[in-house]
Amino acid sequence: MSNQRAAWALLLILASVAVGLRVAGIDYGLPHVFNADEPHHVNVAVSFGRGTLNPGVFKYPTLWMYALFGAYGAFFILWSGLGLAHTVREFGELFVRDPSAFYLIARASATVFSLLGVWRVYKAGEASGRRLGLWAACFLAVSPTLVVSAHAAKPESLMFFLSAAAMGAALTHLQTGKKGFLYAAAVFAGLATSAQYNAAPLTFVVLGAWWARRIGGNTKRLRGSDATPLLGAGLAAAAAFIAGTPYALLTPDIFIRDLNDHVILNGLGTPAGAVALYNAARFGGHALFGGTFLLLGMLHLSRKDRPRFVLLGLPVAAQILFIASAPEGTWERYLLAAFPFFALIAAYGVEDSLVRLSRVPVSDYAVRAVMAGALVLPGAVESWSFDRGLMLPDTRTLSTQWFNAHVAEGSSVLMDNDHASPLLRRSVEQARYLLEKTKAAGHPRARYYDFMVSGHPGGGYRLYQILRDYSDLHSGKWHVQWSAEGRSMVDVRAGLAAARAAGIEYVVLSSFGAREDRSQDMARFFEEVRTQGELLREFREVSGVVTGPRIRIFKI
Repeated sequence: MSNQRAAWALLLILASVAVGLRVAGIDYGLPHVFNADEPHHVNVAVSFGRGTLNPGVFKYPTLWMYALFGAYGAFFILWSGLGLAHTVREFGELFVRDPSAFYLIARASATVFSLLGVWRVYKAGEASGRRLGLWAACFLAVSPTLVVSAHAAKPESLMFFLSAAAMGAALTHLQTGKKGFLYAAAVFAGLATSAQYNAAPLTFVVLGAWWARRIGGNTKRLRGSDATPLLGAGLAAAAAFIAGTPYALLTPDIFIRDLNDHVILNGLGTPAGAVALYNAARFGGHALFGGTFLLLGMLHLSRKDRPRFVLLGLPVAAQILFIASAPEGTWERYLLAAFPFFALIAAYGVEDSLVRLSRVPVSDYAVRAVMAGALVLPGAVESWSFDRGLMLPDTRTLSTQWFNAHVAEGSSVLMDNDHASPLLRRSVEQARYLLEKTKAAGHPRARYYDFMVSGHPGGGYRLYQILRDYSDLHSGKWHVQWSAEGRSMVDVRAGLAAARAAGIEYVVLSSFGAREDRSQDMARFFEEVRTQGELLREFREVSGVVTGPRIRIFKI
């Protein structure tokens, strides 16, 4: 086998691993949704079908939701036979009755963007050096953070792809000097921010590319006119953000209100600090492994290639500092916009290490195969462990089955957030009540209840949700209040009396919801449920056998 054919075989194997890790278990939980953040994106995307693209809330920017809306439009055309076999109302009823297809479409879209991002980084690395693309792709193909995000109907994978595109365009500008690529990098960075706010520091890639061109051999004294392309690129980034989130400009008061929610929330916790650095080292799997090559890559670039050191290092430094200043920065996915840069920097570290070992008399293909295997193994093992967990029976599914079999329909049940609790059908009587309530308040969830009433199959329970503080939910104050207005909530901080006054017969507690160790304002409620309620059934995680939260079902 020639080296070229062997190299293609290696890439095919790597691509197969990347696809397999992202597809395995992609339908986990459905029709139940176990990810707390997925419903917001899917619900808003579906809501655009009501005739307006105004999201009404800016917890997230809207580019991803617009992309999903387009995908759902294509799904409706196929599912309905161009509207001849089924109506829009039947489409809405399908979403309320069983949203599985909608979540699968969104998760599949995330998987595609994740893979496209890996490919774009590979191509950028290939253009930069002999084997850099391969090493970078090895890290990203099996990155546990990327694999987790590819399983979710969330914008991180789109942001990652756009970040990779921005990096590729910036590198092309560095190589060619063509201003069009600088503007393209700015547009991709703006779009990435319109997918997820925490990509905002990525816009420093534009400054990095502009600066890198000037330290890469251009020794002329900089004049004011030299900054003109930089100014134009900044405007292009802003325009791209607005193109993906237009109602930020059309409804600025609402946009500012929701950004203020983020500011308030970030002020409640301890900044991530050094945890952000640890998460950066974990971009491809094991922190020691990835962190070592990241450091080696930065040292190599600082000595041998200052322009690329600036271009790749500046947005990375901005991203880490930004994330380190926020309490939510402890989550690895908040650094995903920097992953293309991490991978390419680490690739330089890998290549530099191999050059130093070049005296070893082995073929180029053998070197590629052995090193690729070493780079892939840590992340692949961790990612497969995540996938395998998705395929295990979940306590939320098991408790749903038990509840439907043992508790009479029509009973009143108090639970926590949907993602943390059993999936129970709401009775048509309660759906009608909520429809009238939300219509009177002008709440967008009224359309959801309208579809629920018209397509209701009968039966179900009266479902209530525990009212929790926004700080406990790690969400914006206004957004939590707005969400609660569209549901039947019970404030139980004073104990079980409020639940009994609402006619509650059963209480379901979940370790993924309010807990005694962190929801101190509900201490009396937890104590009275334990001492006055009858524990009917408990579901627990069993390592390697059952996954999910601890769920306890009480009769009160």
